[in-house]
Amino acid sequence: MNRWFDPRQPLTEAESAPPVAHIYRRIGRFLLEFRGRLALAISLSFLTSVAFALLPWPIRYLIDGVLLTDRLDLGPLGTWESTTDGERLQLAVILSAVYLGLQIVAALGAAASFYVFAKTALFMIHTLRGRMLAHLRSLSLGFHATRSTGDMIFRAMTDARAIQEVMIFGVQAWVLPLFQVTLMVVLMLVLDWVLTVAAVVLAPLLVLTIRRLTTRIQRASQESRGHLGRLTALIEQTLNSIRAVQVFGSEGDEASRFDGTSRNFIRSQLRFRMAEQTLSVATMTLTGLGTALVLGVAANRVIAGAVTVGTLWIFIAYMQRIYEVLQQNMNLFGLLQDSVVGVGRAFQILDTPPAITDRPGAVALRTDRQPGIALVDVGLTYEPAAGPVLRGVDLHVGPSEQVALVGATGSGKTSILNLVPRLYEATTGSVTVGGVDVRDLTLTSLRDQIALVPQEPLLFSTTVRENILYGRRNAGDDEIEAAARAAQAHAFIVDLPDGYDTEVGDRGAKLSLGQQQRLAIARAFLKDAPILLLDEPTSALDLGTEQDLLGELEALMAGRTVVVVAHRLSTIRSVDRIYVLDGGRVIEVGAHDELLAGGGAYQRLYESQFA
Repeated sequence: MNRWFDPRQPLTEAESAPPVAHIYRRIGRFLLEFRGRLALAISLSFLTSVAFALLPWPIRYLIDGVLLTDRLDLGPLGTWESTTDGERLQLAVILSAVYLGLQIVAALGAAASFYVFAKTALFMIHTLRGRMLAHLRSLSLGFHATRSTGDMIFRAMTDARAIQEVMIFGVQAWVLPLFQVTLMVVLMLVLDWVLTVAAVVLAPLLVLTIRRLTTRIQRASQESRGHLGRLTALIEQTLNSIRAVQVFGSEGDEASRFDGTSRNFIRSQLRFRMAEQTLSVATMTLTGLGTALVLGVAANRVIAGAVTVGTLWIFIAYMQRIYEVLQQNMNLFGLLQDSVVGVGRAFQILDTPPAITDRPGAVALRTDRQPGIALVDVGLTYEPAAGPVLRGVDLHVGPSEQVALVGATGSGKTSILNLVPRLYEATTGSVTVGGVDVRDLTLTSLRDQIALVPQEPLLFSTTVRENILYGRRNAGDDEIEAAARAAQAHAFIVDLPDGYDTEVGDRGAKLSLGQQQRLAIARAFLKDAPILLLDEPTSALDLGTEQDLLGELEALMAGRTVVVVAHRLSTIRSVDRIYVLDGGRVIEVGAHDELLAGGGAYQRLYESQFA
């Protein structure tokens, strides 16, 4: 056997997961939110269970009162004596009709119960996914920077869907059979307690077997889902980077990475399936022993005259149903454990507390005046092992002032921008907007007054109109068109096949880079926020396109408090102040002409671009 294909081979990077008891408690609290629907489904299941439990009784009476004797004992209801063949046939017809009625009630009840369970499960998936996505949107960029997008997608889609499987393999697959088995055991006790004891004597051994094998199934399921999440992330990364893969000829390397990750998943799946089958074999063996024991005791009871043949028929029918339920549900038990683990991975997202939230007593940022921005002795560390990315930064932007941040890649420019809307939290020092520490402002009011034009336009796979509307969702068509005209985008938009209703494709793939950037600028115009953050918005453009956009950017910056990260120094000559960064520190501050005459880092950077 190949080692990689051996399910006994230990696996690395086992997926951490919350304790199973915690997951069950979370599932229980979640299910309680749907208690009305569940109560209806369980009531229908109870009705169905009663009908199923009574199904063998007409046959019992047919055997004892028609086929073997001419006298039917109905207990408290008295007796029915059939003196002629016609009377016996009449009784047989009545019993057959009762059987048919019970069968119809059971079938309709099962169908109605299934429909309510299925509808409830779908609403549960909808609710859980909605909460996961809402929570993911609330988590900081620091969280998303350390998580694989593919794994997050897998959790939101596949793991969240596992709540439906919990309903199917857990609630629905166990509630109805549990009612049935309970009623059958009660009726069996009424008929003959000796046979009933023989039927349930092996139940404790079956429970112990299930408990011993459950831990193995859960551990194997955690490993399997962890490896499948990593495999999903790898495929997502490969597809998102397909251009780089092809340009650098890395198809072989990507195939090797896929092969290793996929083999790990196969090993983990085999471990999980083998654990499931071990439980199934143990269950089938124990149920077979129980059936054999009941048949042996029942034969002696019939010969001794303690029970009738009709009663024996009921016991056989009940035993077949009880052990059939046990076998089916034990086979589903492994799937249930796998689903519970999946739901647990979904709850892991919901249990992750947002790193950036409103403080108690946070106030709204005032909107009646133009706010300024100040950073005082600010330090920022993303990962402790990597060291700080900002060190003692002091920066001031007065109301309606425009400042620029320049420096080499990795000097901390974008990190400063991220601190203003609290996408990250400063590790040391303070960041103020409008004279108030951003940690004392509500996030909504702070971000409502900030517009961002990023280096990458960040368009959505929807229409031009929807992408511009992202700046202000309640804007009218006239306002959208005015923003597009201000960004010099209206002319090319009306030439598109469907104008403002044209789909832009995945991340704006149907548009040129210059057109994408104009839509991002139009979005900022539409928001009309007093604070504007520009993160190298022209660095990815050619010089001609950049020159075309500079006019729109200058119009957008007019009268606002602006912080612009600049790569090309020709775009920032007119700002009020320029901050030069190196290694996370501010090393020079001044106007363009002042810094150019100073002979420092800015002059060297300028000469390197215009030599």
